Amino acid sequence: MKKNLYPKFIVEGDCLIMSAVTFHKELATNKTRVKGGGWYKQEENKITFYGRSYDFDEATPEDILSCIIARNIYMDKNKKIRLPEAYNFFYEKGEVLIELK
Repeated sequence: MKKNLYPKFIVEGDCLIMSAVTFHKELATNKTRVKGGGWYKQEENKITFYGRSYDFDEATPEDILSCIIARNIYMDKNKKIRLPEAYNFFYEKGEVLIELK
């Protein structure tokens, strides 16, 4: 049976971890350190975070921004693949789009 994969993220400690998974918990290496999570959409050099994780609840824009500032953004749960720096980040809350910088 084929698993459905979705673009999801979590904030674990001071790291933002993004990948295509079925469940947010698949991204975690230490579930007690997860501050929240959600979904993301990527368009060219723009990444928008939105929604919430059913496993860990919603990540705050402040938690996401602290990971962006520290450049702790990974495309795998083992933190081996860093996201290149050529992206602009946004947080979508309902109809409001907040630039994270």
